[in-house]
Amino acid sequence: MRGAGMSDKRVVVSVTDLVMRYGSKTAVNGISFDVHQGEVVAILGPNGSGKTTTMEILEGFRIPSSGDVKVFGIEPWDGDERWRSKMGIVLQSWQDHPRWTTRRILEHCSRYYPVDGCGQINHGLVAEVTEFLSLNAFIDRPLGRLSGGERRRVDVALAMLGSPEIIFMDEPTAGLDPRARHEFHELVSFLARERGIAILVTTHDLDEVEQIADRLLTISRGQVVAQGTLEEIKRRSGGEVTVTWVESGEKHVEQAGAGYLALARQLLADPKNRDIDHLEIRHGSLEDSYLRIMAAQAAEQEERVS
Repeated sequence: MRGAGMSDKRVVVSVTDLVMRYGSKTAVNGISFDVHQGEVVAILGPNGSGKTTTMEILEGFRIPSSGDVKVFGIEPWDGDERWRSKMGIVLQSWQDHPRWTTRRILEHCSRYYPVDGCGQINHGLVAEVTEFLSLNAFIDRPLGRLSGGERRRVDVALAMLGSPEIIFMDEPTAGLDPRARHEFHELVSFLARERGIAILVTTHDLDEVEQIADRLLTISRGQVVAQGTLEEIKRRSGGEVTVTWVESGEKHVEQAGAGYLALARQLLADPKNRDIDHLEIRHGSLEDSYLRIMAAQAAEQEERVS
């Protein structure tokens, strides 16, 4: 995970009190969050929590029931071609032509970003994404014969054709083997860090969140139940906290729970502890925090019903 500190970056996505209803069912209920330039934000939640609906609204495919939604300062459902050229999408799976080669699918989609005239292949753009994403090894291989990791790189290449400022990714590593997942995580981090691309990704995978996300948005039953950096979420969930310190060359470890700050202050303030040369505070795992958050939300929902 990369560090926080995105407040000085340009806001790419702004969502306030987003509500989406389908008849009597409320799929999204008052969600609010921002995404900044060069930031990776993960949306985590169980099936049916509202993740996909939220993404489809941001991509301009659905109009919400209420709320304020802006992507590049424009309501997505009113975005024109120029607005859409700033956006890339990586779906969980594509229905395309398995006999087409990597080169052919890139050339076909590059026609939407022509140089000389409408419908012309943009060879320069194809060459650029091919080199940038290291596609040469399978540029002339049919899509149906690519490995999961290779296919994912092609998906990102298609999303990169328009030189996007944000990429929406829907469970992008589903079905990938560990090596392909690791390579994809490195690619996502590079796109955000080096290219300054904002990335919004939905996932069920807590390990994936820890690998790539700057911030996490946890959704349940259409509502945000937690959001912030991973450390903020771990801290707020009230889980186990381990305090480790070295005093006079001897290592000490204590499970402090909610009293970890009081213990740390005591250690640093006590004049007898001048020989302390290392103090570390480590919160519990993200999985523990997530389970606590979801259990609390379920208990709250049950209390409302009763």
